[in-house]
Amino acid sequence: MILELIQAIENEEQRSLVEDIYHRYFDRMYRIGLQILNHHHDAEDAAMETIKKIIDHVDQFLGKDHTEIIAMVVIYTRNTARSMYRKRQRSRTVSTTFDSEETGERGQVDIPDESEDVQRLVINSETIRMMEHALQQLSPEQRDIILLRYYFGCPYSEIAKAMEIDENAARTRVHRIRQKLKMVLGDDAYERISF
Repeated sequence: MILELIQAIENEEQRSLVEDIYHRYFDRMYRIGLQILNHHHDAEDAAMETIKKIIDHVDQFLGKDHTEIIAMVVIYTRNTARSMYRKRQRSRTVSTTFDSEETGERGQVDIPDESEDVQRLVINSETIRMMEHALQQLSPEQRDIILLRYYFGCPYSEIAKAMEIDENAARTRVHRIRQKLKMVLGDDAYERISF
């Protein structure tokens, strides 16, 4: 269905750009959606919805360089996934029964179930705090490499270009930085962070 929407774009330059974004970044969009939504099908839906939004706003992507496009794709995907998450949370409820003291009748009311949200927020908050601390232990260059690889999802070839090193050096540096982060965080905390 998405490919049909892309093919329906009349302007050749716009169609080509959206096709390129779809083929290069759809997996990245899916991974971002999965981090936020924690559900395979919802993550796919978020990635597809992001492509639809990119089609609607394709003019904003025209003339941008590769780095700007990556950043825009990440922002669009995060916003889409977060909106889906909020909508899902609003629709999730727990039913409870009650007795009315005034009328003596029994009734039922649906209230939002926020218990999972609180647990998730606490875990995510702690994980973010630990990761921020660990990132401060890295040099600025090491932080840039890790952010390019895992935040923006750049392949090693793009990291190599950005850092002006060869691709094998990029792979080696990412591996070494991960080992350093594992040492700083400890095994348990390191396992909670999905690389």
